[in-house]
Amino acid sequence: MRAVDVTEMLYRNRYLQQAGESISRWVEGHAATTYAGYYVEHSHGGLIYVGFTGNQVELVEALKRDSGFVAPERIMGFPVPPRYSLNELNAIFNELWEAWDSIESITSMRIDTAANRIVVGAQDVEGVHNALVARFGAGAPIVVVYSRGSVLFPGDAAPNR
Repeated sequence: MRAVDVTEMLYRNRYLQQAGESISRWVEGHAATTYAGYYVEHSHGGLIYVGFTGNQVELVEALKRDSGFVAPERIMGFPVPPRYSLNELNAIFNELWEAWDSIESITSMRIDTAANRIVVGAQDVEGVHNALVARFGAGAPIVVVYSRGSVLFPGDAAPNR
C-alpha cells in the first residue's frame, strides 16, 4: 500500500468514527424534526451524505460549519432531497414491526437511509405489497422485495423477535 493510501485510510477511519456522534449531537440541537439520516459512500472517496427534509442546502452548510466535525469537506447533502425524516421512517418501521405477525411471509425489514424508504423482504412479494398498501397507502415509503433472509434492523437497539 502506498503512503498516500495509508494516510487516506487513517484519515477516513478517524472521521468515520467521529461522524455518528458529531452529526447526531448537532442534529439534536438544530434539525431533529427534518433530519433524514446519513450514509457513507466509500466508492466516492468516503463522502458522508446527510439528508434533511427541508432547507437541506442551508442545514448541511451549517452542519459543516458548526458541528466541530474533523472532515467537513467530506459532508454532502443527499443527491435527491429526502421526503421523509428519520423519525417518520422509524415510526412506520415500528408500526410494521407491530404488524409483523399479521402479515404472513415477511422475512426482513430495514430502513434504507440512502433511498429514504423502508425495505421489506418477503417470500410472497405481491401479497405483502398489497397488505402494506391497504394498511399504509400506495404512497408510503415502503418497497417489498423477494427475500428468504432473516430480520434486518435500522439500529442496534432493535427488539428481539
